[in-house]
Amino acid sequence: MTLSEVMIGSLLAGFIILAAVGMYVNSIETWDHTAARLNVQREASVVVEGMMDEIREGSSVIVSNPGTSVSVYRRTGGADSLMNVYSFAGTELTNQSGVVLLDRITSLNFASPDQKKLIIRVRLEDDMGTSGLSEDDQGIRIEAVAVCRNRG
Repeated sequence: MTLSEVMIGSLLAGFIILAAVGMYVNSIETWDHTAARLNVQREASVVVEGMMDEIREGSSVIVSNPGTSVSVYRRTGGADSLMNVYSFAGTELTNQSGVVLLDRITSLNFASPDQKKLIIRVRLEDDMGTSGLSEDDQGIRIEAVAVCRNRG
């Protein structure tokens, strides 16, 4: 073997190793981004499901502040009592105690055509700071519908 053959072989091996390392780093970044996106989606689903459970226990819902706030009422002893209030301000969804239930929200809308049925549409930002991905234009969208079942 001559020196030039060894140098060419080393150069080719270097290119192959460089390509393999690049693919490995890219797959790790993709894995991290996907895991972070899944965590945001799971967290949002848990919050929305909890809201839906509470609404199903209620007797009526009242949407106010052009679709950014909803009050859930429950009929007990012939009168309606307030169960909870959910409000969207800035990028956060809070309950009546001021506890932040969800953040990184880009849009949220409550709609109730008849004060018995509530439709929630929420969109969350999912840019997890992964290098090479400055923004994902798809975001995470969740839509849910619940109907009040408590008739008092």
